[in-house]
This record gives sequence, C-alpha cells and structure tokens, in this order.
Amino acid sequence: MNASATDSQALPQLYDNVPQRLFRTLGTVGAGAKTVLEARDQLQREAVKVSADAVVAVTCDEGGIKRDGLNFAKYQPYCKGMAVQWTK
Repeated sequence: MNASATDSQALPQLYDNVPQRLFRTLGTVGAGAKTVLEARDQLQREAVKVSADAVVAVTCDEGGIKRDGLNFAKYQPYCKGMAVQWTK
C-alpha cells in the first residue's frame, strides 16, 4: 500500500449537513485553494490537525470577482465547516 492511499483513508469525512450521530465539537476549520475540490481536500487536512473524525455543515464559496468600492478583486474558492469527534 502506498503512502497516498494511507493518507486518504485517514482523512476525516465531509458532511454538507449535520449527521444524526452524537459528536463533540472541536471548532471551525476552513481552507482556500484554486478550485472548490482542492479547497475541500485541504479542509480535510486542516481537520486532521485538530484530530477530527469528520467535518459537518460544510459550505463552500466558489470564488470569483468581488467588488470593493470602485475596485474589483479576484478571490479563491473557500470551504469551511465544524470539526467534530464522534462520541460513543
């Protein structure tokens, strides 16, 4: 088994909603990247840093161009959610 296969198995699952399972909240995690898919992958890696089993209530902003007064700025996709640990 190669290292990348092991790493992806250890990454926390992402849930767009809140699952019907007991959990303990660890805090909010977020990540940005060039694409939403890359931001979701990075979100999982951020959740590993706080020893999360999963990230619930995940939302992603697809990025784009934002107006700031008379200026326009490009911003990258960003995903965030609540890192949790399952309770027994």
